[in-house]
Amino acid sequence: MPAPTSLVATRRAVLAAPALAVVLAGCEGGPGDLRDLVGDDAAGATDADRERVDAAVAAVLAARGTLRTVTAAQPGAAAAAAGLLALHDAQLSLLDDGGRSDAGGGADEPSAVGSPTGPPDAAEPAPATDLPTALRAVRVAATLVATRLTDLAVEADSGLLARTLGSMAAAVEQHLAVLPTGTAA
Repeated sequence: MPAPTSLVATRRAVLAAPALAVVLAGCEGGPGDLRDLVGDDAAGATDADRERVDAAVAAVLAARGTLRTVTAAQPGAAAAAAGLLALHDAQLSLLDDGGRSDAGGGADEPSAVGSPTGPPDAAEPAPATDLPTALRAVRVAATLVATRLTDLAVEADSGLLARTLGSMAAAVEQHLAVLPTGTAA
């Protein structure tokens, strides 16, 4: 007699589900939509929050650019970075109502390291020549964008913007939690 089947949630599914729910819920719009809060003609939006949204867009674009550079140089990292790239596309879709970025992106995006959104003393990452180096570069880019989004969330005047940026940072951190290191275990 076969054992009854039950739904078992894997650790990866448990970690990814809240991030997906946040991104999908945030992208649907409606009353309280982030775009209504920070758009050019939004009533009650502060200039500081508009600048924070611009900074968040720049940070996500930089991280996405770094991920694309790394995965182009080391195709073995592409599978590990795919979830982060999709997440960054969804984040940009939510944040960028002015068409400053194309969700498909391009090669002209700045790198997360050595850009205005990254630490000023950091140098451009060397092209990843091996998988562990590539995965470290992915981890650094993700850590930088998560930290920047967290900082912007703390500074936000609007509760909606703070929650959105905080959720975005948490989603990146969840991807970091399951990102392989590239070393044999």
